[in-house]
Amino acid sequence: MDGACHIGMAYKEGHVALISQVKWFLSDIQDKSIYADETKLQGSNDGTTYTDIFTMDENIHDGWNYHKWTDPADYPRYRYYRFYGTKAGSCVINEIKATGVVTVDSPDQNKACSAVVDINGT
Repeated sequence: MDGACHIGMAYKEGHVALISQVKWFLSDIQDKSIYADETKLQGSNDGTTYTDIFTMDENIHDGWNYHKWTDPADYPRYRYYRFYGTKAGSCVINEIKATGVVTVDSPDQNKACSAVVDINGT
């Protein structure tokens, strides 16, 4: 039986999320081996091809777990993020919280803005 699973998040077309920290809540872990060295955070820009960002290790525990990046140059930058597990049950995650910023996916220094300012009809 194939136990592979995933749970994740997607951002709107043309945008990416730069994540400085990701937290996930696990409750009532009976067997850490279901997660440790089996469940990975992955990122993708096309929703098909994923890159491994990190793998959960033996330090996971009941409650909030987290992974934090301290250097902004190291922040992952993807449209899609997912926790991918290779064993049945390795994606049983109660809650996920990502901290960072969602931005337009463009290398341009300047971007046209369609905002209109109206001050007393001018």
